Amino acid sequence: MRDDPLLAFAVKDQNAAAGVMVTASHNPPAYNGYKVYWGNGAQIVPPTDEGIAKEIAAVGSHASIPRLARADAQKQGLYITLGADVARRYLDGVGKLQRHPETPRDLVVAYTALHGVGEELFMTAMKEAGFGNVHSVQEQAKPDGAFPTVAFPNPEEKGAMDLVLALAARTDAELVLANDPDADRLAVAVRAKAGNYVQLSGNDVGALFGHYILSETKSSKKRLVACSIVSSPMLGAIAKAHDALWAQTLTGFKWIANRAIEIEKEQGAQFVFGFEEALGYTIDDLVRDKDGVGAALVMADMAAFLKAKNRTLLDELDYASRTYGLFVSRTVPITMPGADGAARIRSIMNNVRENPPACVGDYKVTSVLDLDRGTRTENGSVVEKLSTPPSDVIALDLAGGHRIMLRPSGTEPKIKFYFDMRVVIGDGESVESARTRGEAQAGALAELFRAHVGA
Repeated sequence: MRDDPLLAFAVKDQNAAAGVMVTASHNPPAYNGYKVYWGNGAQIVPPTDEGIAKEIAAVGSHASIPRLARADAQKQGLYITLGADVARRYLDGVGKLQRHPETPRDLVVAYTALHGVGEELFMTAMKEAGFGNVHSVQEQAKPDGAFPTVAFPNPEEKGAMDLVLALAARTDAELVLANDPDADRLAVAVRAKAGNYVQLSGNDVGALFGHYILSETKSSKKRLVACSIVSSPMLGAIAKAHDALWAQTLTGFKWIANRAIEIEKEQGAQFVFGFEEALGYTIDDLVRDKDGVGAALVMADMAAFLKAKNRTLLDELDYASRTYGLFVSRTVPITMPGADGAARIRSIMNNVRENPPACVGDYKVTSVLDLDRGTRTENGSVVEKLSTPPSDVIALDLAGGHRIMLRPSGTEPKIKFYFDMRVVIGDGESVESARTRGEAQAGALAELFRAHVGA
């Protein structure tokens, strides 16, 4: 398989027991990773991963494992190379993700695959959907694991989007799209009225997708959207306004996909959208993982639909903020290296867990979510048992719809604080002004909380 979304699709398409992908994803070439998809098309979660690890540990040396020659395996039907028909069915499914394929496709798009595998599928999907004015960064169009034009092939990183933004300026593109190298993430930039390009955050894109998908999807079933717990709670406000279910999960798309499958079975719901703020999105159940190609086409579909109404994605983001509430998010990672740093991180988590604050500055703490204990408490009393698996994450809900979250990094000597502010837009106030005010409030809250916990 050429990319993560196609592999996840193929597992279901072929009724396979599992799928395996080796990829550096959006990381430098030294950081190859090993992903496993289960028969449901989603990445594995416990206890499946533990079972696989046990089986690996039980295997002897490489030389002791009996193996067939490839030719013999092919003769016995044990080694099969999948054909282009799998990608064809995937692309057919991607085309059906569009909500308004009937609208004019006179949109100028700039795109980069960032030296990854997304180019062929993306360009084919766009062409078949009628988008004929799509420009690709040729220096980054072919797979190259050395990633020669970028220091870090993650479209969130500074400089990674430079070439595609330059291409957008040369072609007067209205929409800029970028996949990471294994094509499961999507970055979006939009041309503003002043002519400059504004790169949207993962939360911005998640809000736009949530608003568009729920506004333009009808179903006889209860619709379901989901996001990771560190993503903006704006999706919850959008879901509530559309009488849809909203699920929050641990960080990582494997949790989103598996939880969506559970809720569909338990409540007869229809999953229509999931996202995490680290640029991961999927629409409907075509792919039970992040799908950068499908998301890119639906983003172009949304932009074309809005253009036909003389509106832009930035206009729609402002409209969504006025309709559902303006949410401003800020992440503050703090590095604490060495044994002393690890002890400080543990002390901060333990202190907040055992003695959660009654207020942070002028903000009253209304409830505390402790994912390690699996509880939501109010005034020290448990009011809800959580269904999420245990994880070292604590969230403080504040009066006014604000939230603070803290968790240690699983891979680095860091503790991460997440601040989400729900901002009331004043009468006659612009969204831009309210956002600036919200960002200042988030910064002030971050300073207050850091002082409170000694970080």
